[in-house]
Amino acid sequence: MELLHYLALLRKWFWLILLGTALSGAIAFVVSRQQPPVYRATTTLLISGNSNDVISDYRAILAAENLIPTYAQQLTSRSVQEAVMAQLDLPHWTAKVTTQAVADTQLLQLHVEDTNPEQAARIANLIPMVFVQQEEVIQQQRLGGAEETLAAQLTAVQADIDATYAAITALQTSDNPNSVELQRLQNQLYELQATQSTFTHSYQEVRLAQVQIFDPILVNETAVPPTTPIGPRILQNTLLAAAVGAMLAVGIAFFVEYLDNSVRTPEAIHALMGQNAIGVIPQYQEKENKRRDIITAAQPRSVAAEAYRVLRTNVQLRTLDHPLHTILVTSSLPAEGKSHTVANLGAVIAQADLPVILVDTDLRKPTLHHLFNLKNDKGLTTALLAPDDELSNHVQQTSIKNVRVLTSGPTPPNPAEIIGSERMKALIAKLQQETAVVIFDSPPLLSVADASLLAHQVDGTLLVVGAGMIRPDTLAHAVESLQAIDANLLGVTLTKFNPATAESYYYAAYNEAPALNGRFI
Repeated sequence: MELLHYLALLRKWFWLILLGTALSGAIAFVVSRQQPPVYRATTTLLISGNSNDVISDYRAILAAENLIPTYAQQLTSRSVQEAVMAQLDLPHWTAKVTTQAVADTQLLQLHVEDTNPEQAARIANLIPMVFVQQEEVIQQQRLGGAEETLAAQLTAVQADIDATYAAITALQTSDNPNSVELQRLQNQLYELQATQSTFTHSYQEVRLAQVQIFDPILVNETAVPPTTPIGPRILQNTLLAAAVGAMLAVGIAFFVEYLDNSVRTPEAIHALMGQNAIGVIPQYQEKENKRRDIITAAQPRSVAAEAYRVLRTNVQLRTLDHPLHTILVTSSLPAEGKSHTVANLGAVIAQADLPVILVDTDLRKPTLHHLFNLKNDKGLTTALLAPDDELSNHVQQTSIKNVRVLTSGPTPPNPAEIIGSERMKALIAKLQQETAVVIFDSPPLLSVADASLLAHQVDGTLLVVGAGMIRPDTLAHAVESLQAIDANLLGVTLTKFNPATAESYYYAAYNEAPALNGRFI
């Protein structure tokens, strides 16, 4: 797909995008307005690291920076929240706690959001205290366990020293001392004394650490009750929801277009039938309260009028060797634009100084008399009932030069029998003698049998396809129906076409087709 195609789809589904945007934004606005105000209190903490290590200031800074992510996680832990709830006697936790490190510093900001500004400040100031208390308990437990272990080890070493010293004394006071054994005991005593010295040093360090436990964090700036709420952010939420709604609507629109395989473009007709459409009529907006206007007569310089002239030219090119006198215009399904095609094709043929009679053979839902603002008290059915009458008694002149219309007349109970009757064949022959070109407007091909009965009685059949109104299999079925009765299918004309949905050069080719200055027959 080209960019123009995407833009065309956005224009087509603009109503859905606008609806999704407005609806999402409105919902977000209402929900945000109903939410209570939220306040944020902030406590700034200094991460001090572990002062029990005798290290340089630079190494202390590095150690503190490495501890910031750990402390940030621990400050928001469940155990801290439960301790704060217990101290403040809170029935349930409603606050939102977040942390944010200050870049290139040892500072950590603790944010607490709550609907109560005073409570937010209390929680923000209490969390560091609770965290420090919990850390002190952990360190005391860890150091207390180390002290007990070292004390037990010192007692055991002292007992070994006493036993070794007693053995040395007993050996020295004996009548025949063993010098080798004495030397071994003395070496063992030296080793035990060295071990005792190591344990004693460690024991003293643990005792000192218990006395000098250092807080891992320090409060650099306490929180104060905020006076201005930070939320709900009504404008931000509304705009964000509107953007999400617009994107969702765009996604739905493109998904629907992806699933829709209806015939929309000349390319689709070429791919299905192996030949180009002989006419591409763009979608045009009819004037309000002037539905009966024929575009080729009311706006002869419009793009749509030129497209109908191109259709006339292409029909002429298709029938150079076998000139047409009678043309049937039909469609696969209702509302594809066949009656408008009949009226406008007749008008552009008449503009080439060829007299035309348009015949409304849709005896179930006639339309031509509405388009030309004519009465329908006489027409095809009255002409068939009085075959000896002059056609002028039943055919009506229109406001367009060279264009006359034989309306349907009163609606009969048996349209198919009338269309297939011998009198209908005689009337067609009579019409050919009366004018240069006769164009028949018939019911939809796949709805009733009328069009099929008439198709093999005329010189050629033009199949109208409304863009986006039928599926490829429906069009294929209509073509097969015409081929089954050996109808002369002149081609397919695409109506209600949006030029932006197809390749630009393809549609331009139709608008640039040359007009023929010759007779239609």
